[in-house]
Amino acid sequence: MIKKWIVLIAMNVALRRPSPNRIPLSPPRALRNNFFSLSARNEDEDSDFLIKRKNGEAYDAIRWSDEGEPVEFTLLQCAINSDTIIRISYFYKGYEFIYESPSYFLLDVLLGLYKIKILSGHMRQAVYNRKKLVRYDRMDVLEFLVEQDIRTRNNLYGEFTLAAELYTARWIYHPNGQELRRYLTKILESLVVSGELRKEQGGYRVQPKAYETLSQYQNDLQKHEDAINVGRMANRLTVIIVIVGALSIAVQYSLSS
Repeated sequence: MIKKWIVLIAMNVALRRPSPNRIPLSPPRALRNNFFSLSARNEDEDSDFLIKRKNGEAYDAIRWSDEGEPVEFTLLQCAINSDTIIRISYFYKGYEFIYESPSYFLLDVLLGLYKIKILSGHMRQAVYNRKKLVRYDRMDVLEFLVEQDIRTRNNLYGEFTLAAELYTARWIYHPNGQELRRYLTKILESLVVSGELRKEQGGYRVQPKAYETLSQYQNDLQKHEDAINVGRMANRLTVIIVIVGALSIAVQYSLSS
């Protein structure tokens, strides 16, 4: 009984600030986040359902059909029991704290313990800010985008998400963060002009030409490395020939004297 009430209290605390339908995950909009996303499932169920709001003695919730379509339904409060598994995500000013224990959630949020984690994050940010952000060149960016396109087909990337992937989310607070963002924007726009990317609403999409360009670049790079290796082998062979010739002359001189 006590465990059930802890679950209900945690749910009600989370639903005081329910998340919007679309949650900003990238700066700058994510820096204004201050809400909770609540999902739950009963122990005998395989899939989670999203709880949107409290409605009297029930909850407005959403589950997904086998076809992936959202289905709204009413979850009665009496259906919540001690075996109900809840998962709460707290989105706060660019941070995301995930709780799977209702007790820990209540302690962390009501006592403000999450702010200690944020303070620790600020200290790590201070260390990060002293690092130099090394710029990736055009082909490095293209190679990264192609690899991501292979793994997650039809993915869109903007300068913010690209910077977060390459430099972690801490780049936004770096003193040279905005300079880096402008640089990546120019890189992305140049790839649009040459046909490797297509600009769409919400980001840039990899095009088939990107694979061709990257393949040609890697072939050229391999040829260049092969030419360097051949040159090195030729230099070594020349040194060996000189040494053998010198030894031969030395031997002939020794025999004639």
